[in-house]
Amino acid sequence: MTMDRVIFGKMVNFLGRNGFFAMAGMEIWRNGEKVVIEPVTSKDSVGRCKMEIPTEDVEKVIDSLRKASGYRVDYQIQASPDCITKLVSACKGALETYRRVSEQHGIELDAIPIEDALESAGALDPEDHGGYLEDLKDSR
Repeated sequence: MTMDRVIFGKMVNFLGRNGFFAMAGMEIWRNGEKVVIEPVTSKDSVGRCKMEIPTEDVEKVIDSLRKASGYRVDYQIQASPDCITKLVSACKGALETYRRVSEQHGIELDAIPIEDALESAGALDPEDHGGYLEDLKDSR
């Protein structure tokens, strides 16, 4: 059994059977098919409170914590190999154009709008790339 102790940047509270207590962090460990979370008190001891999460639901809990805290949750995008090849090719062309135009005009690399570089490289042509990059440009 491996146990991780997470200490927070500031004190919060937890509610136990005898009332509210100051919570400095939590201990997290696995017990069979469950992940167990227990509070660490301000006195550096484990509080008398325990939550168990089925291991198969841990990812859902993590996503919910990220969402509740305002962190952006990354989603996996599925694409065909042909689509990925076209996008990589377009991005390479856009980056080359971006660098070339920057050098020609003596402009710092981050000063040119990336849409201009993508357009110059032909990456925003809806007929060549199924319109995906054009939709991305329009959504900004």
